[in-house]
Amino acid sequence: MYLDESTKEFVRNVQAGRHYPDSGGNDDQADAAAHMVAVVAVLAGNTSAVLSALEPVIRVTQDTDNAVAFGSAAARVLEKLIVSNLTAVEALTETVADLRDAARIAPHAQDAALADQMEAALAAAASGEDASAFILRNGQTCDYAFTLSNVAFLAAAVDDSAAGLLKGARANIVAGGDSGSRGIFFGALAGARLGDKALIPRDWVAKTTVYAEVAPLAAALVAHRSA
Repeated sequence: MYLDESTKEFVRNVQAGRHYPDSGGNDDQADAAAHMVAVVAVLAGNTSAVLSALEPVIRVTQDTDNAVAFGSAAARVLEKLIVSNLTAVEALTETVADLRDAARIAPHAQDAALADQMEAALAAAASGEDASAFILRNGQTCDYAFTLSNVAFLAAAVDDSAAGLLKGARANIVAGGDSGSRGIFFGALAGARLGDKALIPRDWVAKTTVYAEVAPLAAALVAHRSA
C-alpha cells in the first residue's frame, strides 16, 4: 500500500511514542487537500465548524501552518459548492474574496498569497491556456501550494457538466506530476457540482480496484450529514 511522505513521518512519530497533538510531521504538501474532503462533506454549511474541525485533522499528520492554511482554503471552495448553487468559477472567485476579507473566519497569514495564486489560475483558465502548460509552469509537484492553484485552474477551465468532469480528469492525468492529490481535490469539486455518482463512467468504476470499499464509506458520510 502506498503511503505519502507525511503519513510515513506520522507513522515513525507514533512508533517513537509521539501521539497527537505531537504526532504530525514537518510537512506542508498536498495531503491537506485530501484530508479536508470528509470534514467538509459532513459539516458544510457552518464554515466556522468546518475550519475548526479541519485544523486538528490536518495537524495529525502535517503539523505546519502552511498545510492548515492550504487545506482550509481548499475547504472553503468545496463548502461553497456543496451548500450553494454556484459554478466552480463563482465558488473560486468568492473564496479569493474571502481570503482577502479582514473579517474572515479562521484567518491565516498565508491567505493573501493563496488568494493571489488562485486568482492567477482563474485568469489563466479564462485566457484559454492549456492545462498541461499551466501546471508545468506553475509547478507539478505536491509541494505547497501548487495543488490549490492547479485545481483552481482545472475546475475553471471546464464546464460544470459530466463532460467537464471527464475533460478535467483527463487533463489532470496528462499534466503529470502529483496528479493523485490534484485528482482527489478536483474530483471532490466536480462531485459537489454534479451531485450524482451515476455520472461517473461505468468503465472507470470497473477499473477502480477499491471502489467496492470506498463507495459505502461515501454513502455513510452522506447519511451522517443527512442525519
